[in-house]
Amino acid sequence: MEIIKKVWKGIWKDSPHVTAYGGGMPSIGCFGITALVTFGIAGLFVYALKSGFDKHVKEENPNLQKSNSFITAKVLDEFYEKVDNRSNYTLRCLTDKNKEMYISITDALTKKKESLDSLINKGDKITFPKGNLSENIGFISGYHEIEEEIYFTDSTKVGNKCADRIKVLK
Repeated sequence: MEIIKKVWKGIWKDSPHVTAYGGGMPSIGCFGITALVTFGIAGLFVYALKSGFDKHVKEENPNLQKSNSFITAKVLDEFYEKVDNRSNYTLRCLTDKNKEMYISITDALTKKKESLDSLINKGDKITFPKGNLSENIGFISGYHEIEEEIYFTDSTKVGNKCADRIKVLK
C-alpha cells in the first residue's frame, strides 16, 4: 500500500495545483468520477421510474381500452342553462342503443364549448369516449383521470364531457 501511495505522489508532485486533497487525487479526476457516479445513479433512477410506469401502463391498458370505447349518438336538442352564474351547454342525445341521455359539455384547454356549439346542429351524429381516462404522452407515459368527466355506464342518464373529446360525424 505504501508503494502505491509513493508512486501516486510521485506522479502528481510536479503539479500540486491540480490536486484537490493532500493525498494527491487530481481535481479533474475527482470531478469526473463524481459526474460518472451521479449520471449512473440518475440513469438507474430514470430506468426504474420508466419501468414502473411501463408496468402501470400494461396493468391499466384494458381499463384504458374500455374507457376509450366510443358511444355514438344523434343530437335531439341542444341548449344552454344557467347554473351558479355559469352557463352549461347541454346536448340531449339518443344513442345507437336507443337510450336518451344528456351530455353537459365543459371547456377543455384546447377547445371551448362555444366552438363546439357552432359545429353541432340538431340531427347531427356525434361520438365521444365512454370513460374518463386519458393517456399522458411523453417520456414517462401513463394514464390519468379527467376529473371533469364521468364514466358513462348503461344506466347513465346525465354526464359531463370535455369539448375536445366530442367529435361531430359528417
